[in-house]
Amino acid sequence: MEESMAGYFKEQFDEQQVLKLIQSFDKSISHDIPYLQKLLQFLEENNSLNLVCAVMLIKN
Repeated sequence: MEESMAGYFKEQFDEQQVLKLIQSFDKSISHDIPYLQKLLQFLEENNSLNLVCAVMLIKN
């Protein structure tokens, strides 16, 4: 079972790990416009395009 970044770093989870997560995500999929459009559509349809859901995705 994979562990989240927050779970792995525990108390040391800070802005540095969040930036690394965002950079890795961007590097992996920013070139895939259809995927990004589907992801945004999914988040909008599920009322998940907000800061609270973003925090949950990063922490879990």
